[in-house]
Amino acid sequence: MAAFPFGSPEPRTCPGRANPTRLEQSHSQPASFGALGFLVLFTAVCSLSASVQAASEVRSNLPQDNILVPDDDSMNGVVFVLSDANGWDVMEQTALDAAALSGAIAVGVDLRRWRAALSRETERDCLFLPAEIEHLAHQLRTRTNASSDHPPRIVGFGEGAALALAIVAQTPNGSFAQTIGETLAVDPTEAVALPKRLCMTASQQETDRGYVYDLSSGALPNPVRIVLSASADPRGRAHAEALKRSHPDIVLSTSPGGPARALAVETTALAARLGTD
Repeated sequence: MAAFPFGSPEPRTCPGRANPTRLEQSHSQPASFGALGFLVLFTAVCSLSASVQAASEVRSNLPQDNILVPDDDSMNGVVFVLSDANGWDVMEQTALDAAALSGAIAVGVDLRRWRAALSRETERDCLFLPAEIEHLAHQLRTRTNASSDHPPRIVGFGEGAALALAIVAQTPNGSFAQTIGETLAVDPTEAVALPKRLCMTASQQETDRGYVYDLSSGALPNPVRIVLSASADPRGRAHAEALKRSHPDIVLSTSPGGPARALAVETTALAARLGTD
């Protein structure tokens, strides 16, 4: 795997497996690799320190300092992993590793850090995330010379899963169809608490826990899979079941054990489906 800032003219080769060294970071705050940090090196995955600048017509504060990319021309898509409200941890990093090892450009989004960045922004009243995700995915494919042009996948855990489902609600069935290739939500909460609401026409309700978003009427804009572990939040479980009733095409399943196993197993399965659309 290669690790290089997008501003550099040529990629640099990762350190050899037998001699792992500290990865260079282009940001003052390093990406969080948790307990699996050196495993990334030994499995030939390196951190891609991103400095992608969004085009002027697409405003984005999505964190871009925890991105993994293959260097063997096997890149078959882009996967975004959205953390829960507590921020990036070993569970999310395990999911990110699984996506990258399956040939995807994998983008880790620390929800806690992103929320802080949004709280400092004054230019937008609401957020339209499908455009931001599609734009960043396009930039990543272009700058890494990826041969595939498959729409990105979104994986979310906890509040990140609720946000992933809200992005489905934002995505119209018309012009933005296939902006997202697939959505996987593991143990979603009921509400999403961001400093700014999401721009959408679907029904939404403001609560003391954040906004609760329904899905737009009609067909889903992309396949949606919701997985509930034994530790799923009761309110989130009830909301997921309500979404399933209103949109029977949603795949709703349960997973034995805790969320770590569910997230790892389901992300690995999603990564195996990359490039099939």
